Amino acid sequence: MTFDLKVEVDRINEIELALTRFNSERALSSVDKNLQTKQVGDCTLLIDPASPGSIYYNRIKGFGKNDLDKTDEILEIYASEQLTPCFDMRPDQLNMEVAQALTGKGFYCAEQLVFLEMQPQVREYESGDINLVKVTGDNVRKFLHLIAESTGMTSDEEIMERKATYFVRPDFHNYIAYIGEDTIGMGSLFIRGEEGYLANDFTFPSHRGKGAQKALIHHRIQTAKEMGLTKLYTDVEFGTASHQNMLKAGFQTVFQNSFWVKVE
Repeated sequence: MTFDLKVEVDRINEIELALTRFNSERALSSVDKNLQTKQVGDCTLLIDPASPGSIYYNRIKGFGKNDLDKTDEILEIYASEQLTPCFDMRPDQLNMEVAQALTGKGFYCAEQLVFLEMQPQVREYESGDINLVKVTGDNVRKFLHLIAESTGMTSDEEIMERKATYFVRPDFHNYIAYIGEDTIGMGSLFIRGEEGYLANDFTFPSHRGKGAQKALIHHRIQTAKEMGLTKLYTDVEFGTASHQNMLKAGFQTVFQNSFWVKVE
């Protein structure tokens, strides 16, 4: 597969930002998210005073050498909200000068995330004993309790009542994987136009190694193909089992971001 790298990076960043905004709206947290975006130079600043400990909702996208002279201005915007941001760095924007500037401000590279893409293609896959069920109005409350369980949150019925409709929208498909009566995993498909994003993959610890993620990946690829989606994207931590599963399913690496956080 050939593609214009810059075009693909821009497209992935656009849909990933849309997914981030959507995630902030549908989050089951006890305090509603308050995600804001602000443009400074080439940078898009994601700011959420309601999530002070989250590098996901408080990150800087697009930072590079063109904005080095705006570093103090950017950091002051977060400091005014008593927040410490994460610099979400694309490889084409990170050079020695930028790395030294971030290090000088007390930031270091803490994590790497790989972004991948594919044109949906149906491949033969045998899921064995795994049964996949789509989340609908009938089982959405059960699904929300599973999310709470997977994240260690306390189930809040009032929050779930308010947020339930987000999980059965036409642009957000969710699936539960079962073996018999046991719930073994979950995964989502976020849709924007003719493109989709695989997200929120989770396998319950006691059922890891049984093929839940592989089944969920292939099912969502097939669903995307049947819906006429032209492109699928996803992101995974570099070198993980999820990374290998996506590659085996036909995804190809586009680029790898690094996340720079403040030294505590």
